[in-house]
Amino acid sequence: MIAKFYTAKYDRVFKSIFCSENNYDLLKELLKRILNKNIINVKLLRNELDVQNKKDKVKTVDVLVLVDDEYLHIEINTVANDYIHVRNFNYFTSIYNKKTIRGGKYDLNHQSIHIDLSYNLKKSIPIKQEYEMQTKDGNKYIDNIKIIEYNMDLLKEQC
Repeated sequence: MIAKFYTAKYDRVFKSIFCSENNYDLLKELLKRILNKNIINVKLLRNELDVQNKKDKVKTVDVLVLVDDEYLHIEINTVANDYIHVRNFNYFTSIYNKKTIRGGKYDLNHQSIHIDLSYNLKKSIPIKQEYEMQTKDGNKYIDNIKIIEYNMDLLKEQC
């Protein structure tokens, strides 16, 4: 019998490889390549988001990390269904909103970046797609939000 081989396509495997508390070197290297910059400090954050009331859905994100002064939310999506972007954006905005507290100032200095590593996307979606909150003319609504999505099947084909 051949043993089943699991890849980082699955969030548990991804976390066991890239989010080892003893060694963040692989995570740093991955984020360096995604963000196109040197990574100095990495701190894993609690990945279960707070529930505000009894009707709220429990939200557990795959990876939540503070990288230097940027908040990164990473989701590994094995199935691209109709609601994948809505669900991930909901998680991301919950994280973004958590940084705003009553009586406090709005955090305009720290980047909040959401990264989707998605499988089974439509072939029309390129290997890497970046989204920001702006008009078609490039006028930004919010400066410190970015979403990066990777079509992992196309990336895998290229490799």
